Amino acid sequence: MTIFSRIYKIIRSEVSNVFPPNVPGSKIPQEEPATGTPTVNIPATEDPVLAQYYANLEVPYGSDIRTVRSGWKKLLKRYHPDLHSDSPEKQQIAEELVKQLNHAYRELEKRLEPQNSR
Repeated sequence: MTIFSRIYKIIRSEVSNVFPPNVPGSKIPQEEPATGTPTVNIPATEDPVLAQYYANLEVPYGSDIRTVRSGWKKLLKRYHPDLHSDSPEKQQIAEELVKQLNHAYRELEKRLEPQNSR
């Protein structure tokens, strides 16, 4: 997956959460089926903000903290800005992606950690 396809996925998930379908009980598609990547559907009963965080980390909705951490680390290794230092444009995009990944991980960590401490 290239850095540009990752940006497309993030933008697609944000637009889908802002403009959900008007049909009650419908699912919000996150990917076009023609792209060759699996389609990620978010049922309308799930929290769209949390669903976006899970989608940004490319883990299934409702995953435990270990799975979230694993997905976060995997994506950080793939999109770290130091790996794209040959092009300033790619490095800037990678920095934005890493910021979004870190934000999604922190938010999910806040919500999932209290469940583990009970």
